[in-house]
Amino acid sequence: MDSPSTTANLTGVKTAAHELGDKNWCDGNTFTLADIALGCALGFPILRFEEIKWRVTYPILASLTERLEQRTSFIDTAPPVTQS
Repeated sequence: MDSPSTTANLTGVKTAAHELGDKNWCDGNTFTLADIALGCALGFPILRFEEIKWRVTYPILASLTERLEQRTSFIDTAPPVTQS
């Protein structure tokens, strides 16, 4: 059974995927603060809930995340990778 925090993360990811739809960025074709916020929010389950495989279930969010991860601002501020 999923923990409450895992369920909440899945609900948020599902909602974000629905809201993003087929747009390139949260506001259509323009990169905005909303994309930064969503990128940070999606980074949390990557770091804390490795068992959540949202990138497979929500490829539109995976695509957004990949574009964000290529930006200098995301590269420069990414948390260090640690081994479990």
